[in-house]
Amino acid sequence: VLATLGPELEQRLGPAVVQSVQVKRWRYAGPVTPHPERSVDVGRGTPIVLCGDAFGGPKVEGAFLSGLDAARRVVAGDPT
Repeated sequence: VLATLGPELEQRLGPAVVQSVQVKRWRYAGPVTPHPERSVDVGRGTPIVLCGDAFGGPKVEGAFLSGLDAARRVVAGDPT
């Protein structure tokens, strides 16, 4: 994972220096009861949107789709 993502990260960080990197796989971590909506706006006028695998489903695809939904909300200013 680091070999693949490292060069991309360095390119995006510009002159920043990465001091330490760790990759963790939380084998038993996951939502017990996922929220039915892909994301939830809790900002009440500010762009604070909750998202992740607890909202879009307990797998990578669900977390990705949840993030997309959160981004759509923030960009559109749509609290629903």
